Amino acid sequence: MYIGFFFLFSLLLSACSTKPDAAKQYKMEHPLQAEIILPKSLSTNTEKTFRVNLTQDGKKVENPDYVHFEIWKQNGSVKFPMEQAEKEKNGTYRLTKKLNQDGLYYVQVHASKGGDPIMRRNSLL
Repeated sequence: MYIGFFFLFSLLLSACSTKPDAAKQYKMEHPLQAEIILPKSLSTNTEKTFRVNLTQDGKKVENPDYVHFEIWKQNGSVKFPMEQAEKEKNGTYRLTKKLNQDGLYYVQVHASKGGDPIMRRNSLL
């Protein structure tokens, strides 16, 4: 009787094992990636270009839903409205802006591709 119970229990447990291709049955996520490229030097009252490289699954993103830059000063005294970035080339997008005051600024990129939004922030002096 114990041998029969053991055999039946083993049979039931073997039915619960995973299939070798189980991972292929689920959607693979490939999140949007953003690399912000800041100007090498900053000075007040001079236009500087801020760039972002967008990739997804190791490939350059050529047609995102949107790419916006948001720039503000750390102490809150300066805040630029969110602005649409211009397409440059090969998944690179840019915004040219003039900073009128010295200080610590934050640059944040808002982007989306296929309903997959991302926000990425950097700071600069």
